[in-house]
Amino acid sequence: AEIMELALPLLDVVAPDVAPPVAFRTGAAAPRIEQVDEDDLVTAALREALALATEEGLLAVILPNSLVPHLSGHSAYDDGIPLLTPRRAKGLEFDHVVVVEPALIAEGETGLRELYVALTRPTKTLVVVHSRPLPDELSARRPD
Repeated sequence: AEIMELALPLLDVVAPDVAPPVAFRTGAAAPRIEQVDEDDLVTAALREALALATEEGLLAVILPNSLVPHLSGHSAYDDGIPLLTPRRAKGLEFDHVVVVEPALIAEGETGLRELYVALTRPTKTLVVVHSRPLPDELSARRPD
């Protein structure tokens, strides 16, 4: 429920005629949004993923296509933490997800739809790491 609260404003934009899903799971931590300098984006995303890797359950990092080459060479991902674009993550579910640079995901014709997909993949923990300003639909509902 806590994660859906952040993502639902996107659904209003990308599929206004679709009834919002009902989130039955409650009690997860509120999504955490970490703003960092652009030069620190990759390091911060890796740090968040490695911290979550110690938790029980499945973990994924979801990022825009343009950032995959910047992260894929790091040894942390040799340990089985998948790097996925929103399109590749569609239909999958993880316990913990790090979403990297929502503004880049939101660019393009289906960008907000792909951002909605990325934000709704976790069941327990969502960490958003960004350097660019968040899309307006996320900024308005940003958790405290």
